Amino acid sequence: PIVLGLILGPIAESGFVQAWTIGRATDNQMGMFFGRPISIAIIVFTLFTLLSPFVLARLKKIKDQAHAD
Repeated sequence: PIVLGLILGPIAESGFVQAWTIGRATDNQMGMFFGRPISIAIIVFTLFTLLSPFVLARLKKIKDQAHAD
């Protein structure tokens, strides 16, 4: 994983800088990153991945309380 990060990191950074520059030229910086369907899908997937453990833990706690009553 470290070698992969070292190889792909600069490539990803140059792509990000290029996209940011294009966004600044068109006065649409946020739209460049958050307005595309693939960007929205990645954001939704990331939020789901980050929030699902908390939601599942909460649901388990509610279920356990219901069974205790």
